[in-house]
Amino acid sequence: MNKIVKNVIVYSMIGILQVGMGVATLEASPRNDYRQEQREHQRLERQHQQEQKHRQERFRRAQQQREEQYRQEQERISRQYRHDREQERRERIRAERAWHEREMQRYDYESYHEWHERQERENDRHKRMMNTLGGIVLLSLLFSGN
Repeated sequence: MNKIVKNVIVYSMIGILQVGMGVATLEASPRNDYRQEQREHQRLERQHQQEQKHRQERFRRAQQQREEQYRQEQERISRQYRHDREQERRERIRAERAWHEREMQRYDYESYHEWHERQERENDRHKRMMNTLGGIVLLSLLFSGN
């Protein structure tokens, strides 16, 4: 019986040693390494932060591009408006000069005295008109910022 008890004790100790070594091996294995999981989590977190940073940068660039396009369009519209106003002013000046030239000529049915009076009135009207057109130019320059 003594021999049986000794064998049971020896085999039990060998079994306990084997179980202990198996547990130690499992603890040391990489699949149960919590530090590795933590490192993987940190890597994924950094990757996510980088992706978010890139998305924000792309959004910022797109917004800047839209703002620049809007500014350029506004400048184009402003230039076109100034051009149209200048063209309209030139046309009005041309029409005024043509009118003035016609009015300064003597009609067959009027006397020299009537003609000189009409010339004086026309010269006054012409000066007022040209001053008005010149004032429009000054106002447009002031309000356009140039």
